[in-house]
Amino acid sequence: KDPDFKLIYKEIAHYDEHDKLRIENIKISRKQIVQYLRKRYSKEMVEKIVKAFNFAPMSSMDDYCKTIDTFTSKSIEEKRKLGFAIHDTNNDGKICPGDVFSVYAGNSEF
Repeated sequence: KDPDFKLIYKEIAHYDEHDKLRIENIKISRKQIVQYLRKRYSKEMVEKIVKAFNFAPMSSMDDYCKTIDTFTSKSIEEKRKLGFAIHDTNNDGKICPGDVFSVYAGNSEF
């Protein structure tokens, strides 16, 4: 029930000649993914997420799901490294109070 997601969905939805939405017609650009993430996370965090997932410039729904699935099938160690990299906002190899504040101050959920 996220209104931001609905707006982005309307932009990415492509209908066939009979005005029927077909999942294989849905395309999403890297820019749209970034716009959606920026509504929730800091700029630095979004850059790290997009870099880690390496989204294609334009993805079909199938490509997007494969990209996400690639992450979910990674080892716990690889997921831990990504989580650490996202929270280490100043890239000093440590997570300090400033990093934590930076992450959560940029997140509209907190």
